[in-house]
Amino acid sequence: MIIPKWLPAPGFLIYFSGILEIVLGVLLLIKKTRKLAALLIILMLTAFLPAHIYLIPGGAVHVG
Repeated sequence: MIIPKWLPAPGFLIYFSGILEIVLGVLLLIKKTRKLAALLIILMLTAFLPAHIYLIPGGAVHVG
């Protein structure tokens, strides 16, 4: 429900973004990759912002 209808393959995008979040979280734990991971997380959250704005007119999201 959080994926806008105009984006293709919503199931893939949900799993991909989840895996990406986990990988970036792990990279935050490694001192050598910490700055890059932080930058990529900021970019990812910025990219997710339109999806959250997309939900505003519909009100609360019901899961299940």
